Amino acid sequence: MLSYPEAFAELHRHMVENDQHGYSQPNRMGTGGSHTVTLSDGTAVQCRLGDKDCSSSISEVIEALGRPTCGFTYTGNELAGLEATGEWYEVTDGSLAVGDVLWRNGHTGMVQAEDYGWAQSEFLHGDYAGGLDGETGDQDGTEAVVRPYRDWDWYTHLRYCGPEREPMVTGWIESDGRWWYRRADGSYPTGWALIDGDWYLFDGDGWMLTGWQRWEGLWYYLNPKSDGGKGKMVTGWLKDGYDWYHLSKLGAADTGWRMLDGAWYHFGEDGRMSHDAFVRGEHGWSYLGEDGKMLTNATLKVDEHGYVTVK
Repeated sequence: MLSYPEAFAELHRHMVENDQHGYSQPNRMGTGGSHTVTLSDGTAVQCRLGDKDCSSSISEVIEALGRPTCGFTYTGNELAGLEATGEWYEVTDGSLAVGDVLWRNGHTGMVQAEDYGWAQSEFLHGDYAGGLDGETGDQDGTEAVVRPYRDWDWYTHLRYCGPEREPMVTGWIESDGRWWYRRADGSYPTGWALIDGDWYLFDGDGWMLTGWQRWEGLWYYLNPKSDGGKGKMVTGWLKDGYDWYHLSKLGAADTGWRMLDGAWYHFGEDGRMSHDAFVRGEHGWSYLGEDGKMLTNATLKVDEHGYVTVK
């Protein structure tokens, strides 16, 4: 697993080497939205779309890995903000390490390691089209660069000294009585997902759903019981309260007439099985017995109260 400084540096390198990210001060916080970046250890982090400037890129990589910045907003309060977290200190012995934050008044960058030695990744406002804003993205490869380290560019630099990274928990995770699922790449499913051979349904925020759920006009039932199978999509016969339902192999509740195990059944629009009742079909009226099966070759007796019995 990458250390925090290694992860900071790897994400910052992705930003400067991806031409969709150029330099901008007016749009330094991006254009809205984000995309997923998977680091070399499999960690998935979110990177804002659009342009950045030197300081917003540094704060973004630190926050994307879940570490605090005390909300620094530009190079003028960057040193104080990072030191106030208690997780960064100013290096005074002249040494360099991957992920160190480089600083001078008005500019900042990050230390990288190259085959030839130390390097620096940075967003620049020197040679690029359109002044401080220009078009979104790096049009000529000079707005964001990794280049050999230049000691004279910087007044000082900071080094991370906070907690070490812990292995990312994957699989099923419970939070306040609700469940969600984290994939190996750090992402989580929404909508339908096949997990270990069973189908589950998640809402737009990734929370697992249970009980009756309507999806694209059809009803599905997700096991609500904490019996080792909570959330699994149910198929086949289901008794819920006093009512019976039949859920197809694809999980949707059957409606209308269905031939099941050699007998005809009828299900209402809500999926409830009809029973002890006459139901009209394509060829006329049929009677469904107590077990829901359509009766054939049977004699029915209706008493003075309108109750039907099978003779």
